[in-house]
Amino acid sequence: MEFPQGTWEGSSADPLTVASGELREETGLRAGRMTPLASLQIAYGILNQVQHIFLAEDLTQGEHERDAEETDLEVHRVTVAEFETMLLDGTIVDNCSVAAWAIYRLWRERHAAGAD
Repeated sequence: MEFPQGTWEGSSADPLTVASGELREETGLRAGRMTPLASLQIAYGILNQVQHIFLAEDLTQGEHERDAEETDLEVHRVTVAEFETMLLDGTIVDNCSVAAWAIYRLWRERHAAGAD
């Protein structure tokens, strides 16, 4: 279980284009607004790969556009409480998803308090 994510091999597309494209490809969701939250090193000191984290808002459902190797992919919608339980019970072990959730929670807390 993980958040939508991926790369476009050999592409020079900007991170926003890739994030929007991966969301659409894997889930069928189209975002009216994508807010950049952070960029993190995935395995600092080992890999030179960056994870760009976006908040997708104003979502509309469309058809997914999965690649051939993604045909068995399933989309699961869960509540925030269920998601956080899945983080704690080991159902979700993808470090990029965990990091993205932590960044989002910090971003949300600061925006709710009115601090940027």
